[in-house]
Amino acid sequence: METDLARQLQQLEQEEEKQYNLLEQALDDDTILQ
Repeated sequence: METDLARQLQQLEQEEEKQYNLLEQALDDDTILQ
């Protein structure tokens, strides 16, 4: 049970990191600002 929760949390963190990286890339490309 606990390991399932830990795994889910890890997946969520990875997804969050992916989204954050995409956002940072977009900002670097100035796509949001223009």
